[in-house]
Amino acid sequence: MTDYQRKIQAGKQLPAIFVGCEGYTVDQISGQNKSALLSVRWLIVVAGRDVSSIIDGKPARDSVAEISRRAFARLIGWYPPSGSPMTALNGYLPMYESGLVKFPLVFESKLHIEQEA
Repeated sequence: MTDYQRKIQAGKQLPAIFVGCEGYTVDQISGQNKSALLSVRWLIVVAGRDVSSIIDGKPARDSVAEISRRAFARLIGWYPPSGSPMTALNGYLPMYESGLVKFPLVFESKLHIEQEA
């Protein structure tokens, strides 16, 4: 179970945005192992709940639609500290169950790390 799923189950107020690192790949090592260029994948999950129509889920989806759009718009091109601009990647299907919707957004940024003395 992921950290955001635990927070949802613990009753975190929704809608909410959860951000986490989904992983990274090493693109380049240079300077005799003194620096590395990483591609870091970020998973952003917008979660909302609306139980007024559990069967079709439209109210729950509507509760996160605008938040998801605005989060996506703000992340495109944003520079994380010591990183390159965020690039949108293909994401995952939204998940819906019993009034809870989780809408995942996936981004990538490059991060240059140098050895500390």
